[in-house]
Amino acid sequence: MDIIDGQNGAPKPRAQMLITLMSDGQLAVQGPIQDKILCYGMMETARDIIAAHKPSAIVSPIAQFDRG
Repeated sequence: MDIIDGQNGAPKPRAQMLITLMSDGQLAVQGPIQDKILCYGMMETARDIIAAHKPSAIVSPIAQFDRG
């Protein structure tokens, strides 16, 4: 059963995890990381969503430019 936000009828988030790739190649993770089962489940579900995604256009990798 979804929890309804009330503002726009959309389900209210129960948990959120943010993974950020830093410029030095390291990852920063924010979220309920103390709940390993929840986080691993969220990552596995996200992996499945990404694997199933069919892009409509060619996606090119992000290039870093030397501004110096």
